[in-house]
Amino acid sequence: MERKGDGELKVNGFKHPLNSATKAESLKTIQLNNRKTVLNIENRIIHNKPPKVINPISKTRVSSLNEKKRVITLPEEDLYSKGSKKEGFEQHIEYISGPILLTSPHGLQVYRGGVETGEEIRLHQKERFTNEICVILSKKIKQLMNIEGSFVIWNTKTAKKKDPNNLDPNYLLESQFMESPWHLALLKFKKQLWEEQSIPIFHIDIHGKKNRKDERDIDVGMAPMSSLWDNSNQAILLHKVFCDNLEKEMSFIKKKFSGFKIGIKREPYLNGYWGDNTVTTLSHQSILLDVPACQLEIPYQLREEFIRNEEFSSRFTKAIVDTYKSVICPMFNTTIEDISKKLIDLSKPEFEGMTEQIIKEFLYMEQTEMQKQI
Repeated sequence: MERKGDGELKVNGFKHPLNSATKAESLKTIQLNNRKTVLNIENRIIHNKPPKVINPISKTRVSSLNEKKRVITLPEEDLYSKGSKKEGFEQHIEYISGPILLTSPHGLQVYRGGVETGEEIRLHQKERFTNEICVILSKKIKQLMNIEGSFVIWNTKTAKKKDPNNLDPNYLLESQFMESPWHLALLKFKKQLWEEQSIPIFHIDIHGKKNRKDERDIDVGMAPMSSLWDNSNQAILLHKVFCDNLEKEMSFIKKKFSGFKIGIKREPYLNGYWGDNTVTTLSHQSILLDVPACQLEIPYQLREEFIRNEEFSSRFTKAIVDTYKSVICPMFNTTIEDISKKLIDLSKPEFEGMTEQIIKEFLYMEQTEMQKQI
């Protein structure tokens, strides 16, 4: 804000005429409005939302386009998009390396139902930050195990938005399995890690749920394993230990969210199981392949906290890794010490640069995403 003599005041590049009778009152009003604008922009940036543009002008639009070009690499030049400009790019990112697999089937707006299921086609909204959470978990797993987590996520740069051909990977009939790149990734994960190298494997399927009126709980859905796993004692133990570990680590986060502490819901409604002889979730598909799996539903506020709070994401990761070491390894009749050398050899040199680029670019794209999200 700058003064331009007694006759005008300049705020945010716009001139405001003044006379001696209204000068003081106008100055006060302009300062107040200007402060509201600043607060609005600050608040939206904190919550990863694009600031509202006040009095947009061509210079602002040009600046935004230049900023996007600077931050977002072309898919043919980035470190993670597969395909070519001529043949087209894959709509997902598949990275198979370590023994803990992280997936986010609703990191893009997808569609379920249709001819195969005999149901009306319906839309499932994008669950914000689930792609980024998978990649951050993968990086933090490496800090604790010397091997990164594997992950399969949507490529929000190359995936076609609002495309009914984007079939929901979390709502498939068995007849659709081999058409889904997500199910094929499960097969590859099992083959490369367990079948070829005898390394125990664990699948965590990351989802987002709306903030509930009466809680901020993380739902731990293990109904497919509880219902279908051959050794019921193993299923019960995994469920208990994983929930206990999450509860223990989240207890260190003292912050409340809309007045609620973080809770762990052990028997949630969103449990990853639709039943037998019907559509299957990703975690259910893993169980059918004899891969231990769990579906986690994370409230929106906790997903925000995961992205910006280092302690939160580190403790969340520790709960997963501790469960892998204490329960998953013994399930496969081995120990973390027995496989430690194999794990180090699995790490790929391109991992760090690739994941840093994904997180940076995806978070930038989240800020400009205008479609409705969960």
